Amino acid sequence: MSTPLAPDLGDAVADYAAGAIDTAEFHAKFNALTVYAVRVASRPAIAAYRIDGTLAAPVFSSLAALARWCVQTADPQRTLGEVGWFATTGADLMTVWPPGADLVIDPGAPGSVRQPARLMRSGDVLTMRARPTEVR
Repeated sequence: MSTPLAPDLGDAVADYAAGAIDTAEFHAKFNALTVYAVRVASRPAIAAYRIDGTLAAPVFSSLAALARWCVQTADPQRTLGEVGWFATTGADLMTVWPPGADLVIDPGAPGSVRQPARLMRSGDVLTMRARPTEVR
């Protein structure tokens, strides 16, 4: 029997980290829930950055999480109020994913989720990081 849909991606990440849902359920919830991402200003694309030394596109569980990340970073292009963003489902987001970029959900937050780029197209499931990601 499937568990009910978590109200938002943050709840799904917490459920996954606590072992309340398995990776297949987490993946299904990610695909169905609303995610928030930084938009490239010059064209309709997802912004990618160096996170933990690797090209990654940050995805956020809420606008509040996106705002916290913008405030925490030292990059003046990502200051609060100046960043373009969009919201969509996780499934829709994957259709426009930047090639070669890892997916990082809520970078810098405890229990963030990271999917390496090499697994993005293979159908492998998302994996949890043992420690929060750091923005560099």
